[in-house]
Amino acid sequence: MKNFCIAMLIAFSVPSLAMAGGGNSKSTGTITFRNTTVSNAASARTLFVIVGDNATLARAQAGAAAFAAEGGVTIPPGGSATFSNLRAGTQQYAFATTAVGGAQPVAADFAGNVRSVHLGGGQARTINLP
Repeated sequence: MKNFCIAMLIAFSVPSLAMAGGGNSKSTGTITFRNTTVSNAASARTLFVIVGDNATLARAQAGAAAFAAEGGVTIPPGGSATFSNLRAGTQQYAFATTAVGGAQPVAADFAGNVRSVHLGGGQARTINLP
């Protein structure tokens, strides 16, 4: 009987331990984008950045509302923004710049500025743009 109780204890507790440490416990990374232009310079630019897969990047370029809905951020000169909880692996991002106070960029402004960055589990990266 004692062996039976020990076997039952192991049978029911091991799966519980595996589930507690398993599931969605993968390390996630962050990417911080920094706008390297200076606000008081004639070359100051507002930076628009979006992180995601091809479909997300395409949807985000449909206009200001779509850009915001897909998680896009606007970074003023000298500012920064961090995208967190990104899965380990290759991440795509797109960016565009406009003159400070200028109009929201259009799809063509992002077209040549799609890049990839690799994140390891728990890794933090900083990307200086433009």
